[in-house]
This record gives sequence, C-alpha cells and structure tokens, in this order.
Amino acid sequence: MKLSRRLSTRGGIYLPKQHRLQLLWLAGTLLILKPTDDGGLSLHRYYSLLHHNHTGDYIRVTSSGAVTIPKKIRSQLGWKSGISLDLQLSDDGGLFIHPHCIKNKKEDF
Repeated sequence: MKLSRRLSTRGGIYLPKQHRLQLLWLAGTLLILKPTDDGGLSLHRYYSLLHHNHTGDYIRVTSSGAVTIPKKIRSQLGWKSGISLDLQLSDDGGLFIHPHCIKNKKEDF
C-alpha cells in the first residue's frame, strides 16, 4: 500500500490510524530510523532482542499518530518542509519513505 504525505515545517509526518494499526504502531512505539541507499528512509519497530546493537537514531510515534524525522537526518537527505513524500508499507511491518518523483513528460516520448 502506498500513500503520499507532505513533510511539516518541524519534520512531522502524519500516518492515518488504519495504517498505524496495520503496522502495530501505537502511541509511544519506538521506531528505528535507517537511511536507504536510494535517498530514502526506512522506519521499523524497535525490538530489544533483535536490535540491541543498533547505534542509529530512534523516534517515537506521537499520540496523534505522527512521527518526527530529526533535523540532522532531514538535512542529510536534503528534505525541506513541504516536500511531498511517498510512504510504502513493507511486508515485514516497516515503512519506507522516499521523496515523491515527478517524471518529466518529455522523457516519456
């Protein structure tokens, strides 16, 4: 399932309740952030037994169902407020976030 969202001025992304429930992300759920090779970001639920050696960044799901991407990560990825992002739910309970790409119409010919 794929949806699009805009990044807020403070780096927040709202996830609809149906998608949070599908991912089992309740308020306060701890998530691991990992940049992907293609300029995106993956968010996965933190499990202490599986991720005890993880040295990356963590975020929590807010009570309103939003996640806030830290400023240093947004800067590394070149994401500015208002950017349109594609969110893709993965089969393993994660979420992949990539900047929305608009194809140039001239390239289609």
